[in-house]
Amino acid sequence: MLIINKKSKIMAKKVTKKNIEDKLKLVLDKYTGNFTDKIYTDVFDETDILMNAFGITQELKSENKQYWVEN
Repeated sequence: MLIINKKSKIMAKKVTKKNIEDKLKLVLDKYTGNFTDKIYTDVFDETDILMNAFGITQELKSENKQYWVEN
């Protein structure tokens, strides 16, 4: 990885396994936090156009709530 400092000199930054693991942990922790903080409601009374077109039931939709956007 290259980093350009204020004096426009290019400096090489050593990428180590530890750096990669730390960055990956930060990304996964953020994803986990966002996913667990999401609130899903169990109010699925009606069908919509996509459900009708693809034959999706309320049960299937409830099992896969993370993929559906509510208005």
